[in-house]
Order: sequence, then C-alpha cells, then structure tokens
Amino acid sequence: MDDVVAKIYDINRFRVISKRHASYNYPYSFSQINHIKIADCTDITNYIVYILRTLGIPAGVDYTTKLGNTNRSGGAHTWVFYLNNGSQRALNSGPVYFDLEKTFRFSSTPKVYRQQFHKKQEPPLEVTHLYRDVFDVTVPAIWNIDKVSKSNTFLGIYDNNKSLFKISKAETIKNNSAFFKNMGNNIIYFPYVESPENPINYPFELTKDGKVVFFNNDGTLLKNAKLLRKYPPFMIKAKKQKYRRIEDLNGAIIQGANIDSDEHYINLDTISNFKSTQSIKFYFNTSKKFKFFRFKAKRYGRKVSITAFKLLDDKKGQVAKDWNKLLINNEEGSDDYTNLIDDNQLSFVERKFLSVTYAFNKPKEIFGFEIQARNDGNHIDVGDNYELHYWDKKWVSLGEKKADDTVLVYDAIPKSMLYLLKNNSKGKEEFVFKFDEEGNQFWVGCSEYENDKSFYNL
Repeated sequence: MDDVVAKIYDINRFRVISKRHASYNYPYSFSQINHIKIADCTDITNYIVYILRTLGIPAGVDYTTKLGNTNRSGGAHTWVFYLNNGSQRALNSGPVYFDLEKTFRFSSTPKVYRQQFHKKQEPPLEVTHLYRDVFDVTVPAIWNIDKVSKSNTFLGIYDNNKSLFKISKAETIKNNSAFFKNMGNNIIYFPYVESPENPINYPFELTKDGKVVFFNNDGTLLKNAKLLRKYPPFMIKAKKQKYRRIEDLNGAIIQGANIDSDEHYINLDTISNFKSTQSIKFYFNTSKKFKFFRFKAKRYGRKVSITAFKLLDDKKGQVAKDWNKLLINNEEGSDDYTNLIDDNQLSFVERKFLSVTYAFNKPKEIFGFEIQARNDGNHIDVGDNYELHYWDKKWVSLGEKKADDTVLVYDAIPKSMLYLLKNNSKGKEEFVFKFDEEGNQFWVGCSEYENDKSFYNL
C-alpha cells in the first residue's frame, strides 16, 4: 500500500503556497486543484485524502495550530495520515512524498488534532501522543491566584509582538495549581489567566524527559552572555534547510582562467569549514591575474543557493566593479544576477550545479573573494540597534546596543531567566531563548540538534 500512496504523490506534484489568493480565499475544489496544481497545505491534504478514500485506503486529516519555536501566528499546518494494516503513516502535504514520523517526533509541536465530523462546540480530537512524547503538567499559581479557574487558565507560546498564542486550557484547578494534559515536550510555555497580561507563574521549559523548569530569577548573574542571533537558526520541521544552505557551499571551488572553457580553468581555492550566515571575505595567498574568475559549487544533485559572490580588488577588501560580464551557469543576463551584487542579504540566486563567472575585458589582478550563504537576516548586523529583554512578570529591557561586531556581548545579566532579542533597526522575526552555562544562546527544540545531520534525510 505504501508504494501505491507514494505513486499517487509522484503523479500529483504541487506547488505549495502559504495561503490562498486574496481574490479567492475559499477552499479549492478537487477539479480546481487538479487543474492548477497550486494550493496551500489544507487544500492539498483534502485532495490527497479524497483520492486515497476513493481507492478504499483509510485516510484523514491531522493538523497543528502552532509550532513551538516560531513566532508566526500562522504557524499552523495540515497533513495527510492513512492506515496500513492498522499502522498509521503521516505524510507531508507538499510536492514530494515523505514520512513525517521523525519530523514530528523531534520538532517542537505542542498539540496535534484530527479532523472529524462533530458539532462545532465539541473539542477537537487530540492525537498528539501518536506523533511525539507528551507529558501532563502541573503549574502552581503564584500570581493572580484569585482569578484562576478551569475555564480561563491557559498555556501559551511566544508569538510575534511579544504576545502569546493560546495552546491549551487547564483540565482542572486544585490547590491553586493548574493541571494541563498531554503537552508536547521540548517547548517553552507561558502560563496565564484570562489574557497574557495576567501570568500565574514564570514561563517554563517542558524538557525532553518531561521535567518542568521555570525561568525564575534566583539572583545569580551571567558574567558574559554572547548573542549571535534573534531567531532560531533552523527548524526541524524544515529538515534543517537553513543549515544545509550554508553547508552546501563547502566543497565549492574558486577558479581562474584566461579562456572561458572548463579545461583551461585552474583551482585557486576551495571553500571548507564554512558555517556562517555572515558575509565573509577570503584572501588568496598571493594575488591572481586572470580574465575569468569562477565560483563552482560541488555537484550535490540538488539546487545550491548563494546570496553574494564578489571579487576583491585589493588587500583592503574593496570589491572589484570593473568586470564586463556576470554569468550564472554560463548564462548572461539572467533576471536574478543582480542578487549577487545588490548588498541585500535576503536576495539570492539558486541553481542546480551552480556556477558564477566574472568576465573581464583583459586579465585582472584579484586578491580574494567575498561570499555569503543564503540566509534569513536574523544574525547580528554591524550598525544595527539591538535590545535585549528578559521576562520577569513582563518583558524587562536591558537597554539598546549598537552592534560594532557580529557578536553582541552583555555582562552581569540574570542567569536563569528567559530572554528575547529585538533588532530595532529592521526585521520582524524573533523568538525566546535561554543561555547555557558558558553564556551561549540556547534555542530550546533546536540547539540540541545543531550537529545532527540525519534530519537532512527525513
């Protein structure tokens, strides 16, 4: 049966969009999706389930209302599940067939629900336990005790604009403590009553083994806190795609030639141990003089992305601008070639077997190159103004700093609190984090998997 379902996915390739077109914000019909092959995850899921049920395969729709380590209110997702001899398989609602079992087992998903036919006032059917470890949580109320009741006490997850996204309502209240059932682990929760402005306790981490660890002020200070980002560096759900984009630059070679033909190019440098989202300048041991300089990505068999590739005109790092042509995969005048030189770190080029060639009218002396991987712009940018906050009944500012390096450093700050870093100069993405014992940022549900490459092949 699995082969049959995989074949259905192979035949029905879709382009996934985040939301429907504003002019037609209604569920697409089967015939519409079959014709346009473009839809959001909900419509694609319904389409696949329709086909599976037509073939007599037990199938349905599962969904989550929010992921646990993203600040987007629209972090909801819908996907297909089907049964094969009583065993459940959960499949991505997207352009390719892949099993979501490991994705959801490790990703920070607080709740999963199953669509069913029921009255609107009935609670949705919760199936979180079919996807990941869940734990019951008891939260003592230390503030707003007089307001606490079963109907108005909630757990939320940090959302944009320093607000909270409601995840779960208390099952019971006993001895001024709220009891919550089947909560997804490896997530940071905020307990509150009525509204996020009324906390009943400090936010807490529900660890992988089900322990509740509150972020309260125990009076200890962190001497040296180092900040590199304001948002998690990758998502397990996205198969650590942001990391792969960086690592795909490793193995790329920089070449030079006086005749633009493969047999005439010689290797000048090889990119290795590249791990940064920042724009980095590399210098040759000695300057090189050629008419053509080329970046050539390693042949991974998949598309490789790059934000910037520039040549250096001198030892001070000035960028060469007197080139005659800029070719991407040996093609001149592509629509996106300016993305490599526009100094916009959110623009990029992406190609399979990517190569970038600078052509000069005559041999040109070049001292090195500048390169930047495709990135989300959430690292520390020199010159931008940042503001670090910690949570103590509300968000408390530790003041604004102008970045003079790609690392922000704060001294003598509360050690055991929950933190949030904002870029007051630009950007919207930000999320909560803690510090480890060495003063490094730790993103719950993310940092512990930083060196695990198995997620690339989920």
